[in-house]
Amino acid sequence: SAVGALQCVPCENNSMTEGDDRTVCVCVAGFTREGSDCVPCAAGSSKNTSGDFNCTPCGVNSVSLIGAEECTACGSNEMTVADDRLTCFCVPGFERDVLGCTACAAGTFKAEPGDSGCLPCGFDFFSSVEGALNCAACPGNETTGGAIGQTACVCDVGFEEKLNLLSPFGDATRLGY
Repeated sequence: SAVGALQCVPCENNSMTEGDDRTVCVCVAGFTREGSDCVPCAAGSSKNTSGDFNCTPCGVNSVSLIGAEECTACGSNEMTVADDRLTCFCVPGFERDVLGCTACAAGTFKAEPGDSGCLPCGFDFFSSVEGALNCAACPGNETTGGAIGQTACVCDVGFEEKLNLLSPFGDATRLGY
């Protein structure tokens, strides 16, 4: 080629030309421009089209890895915590197992998001439902009998269970006396 003539040179890594304009290289999807280089979007952000604009942070309850073109929504019973868009955690009342996030069993609870296991209800506390965020204290004259992880309370020694047909809740409730 003649001196001073235009030459075709390759675009730098992770960039390309677009459309009919073959004079400017732009960053591919999943990459953003830093100086003269195209660098991967940071984890927790994405960019789904080519161009030299910035990557966009993932929204609430979605995450991404480095160089992502799209953010991925957290699964069922999962959430992100604070500004962390790298990891989905189990919502309160759920624990992580091989199937994903599963509700805490009755007699257990989990108050905070995370992948840790559910905890058993303490002495004289119970939870009768799955997915409990906390445990309830046994009513007066009732106990768990010194056990933890209980789904109900029983009458204290010296008390018997009777039906209270005059309950303000319109149902039969237990009275210990």
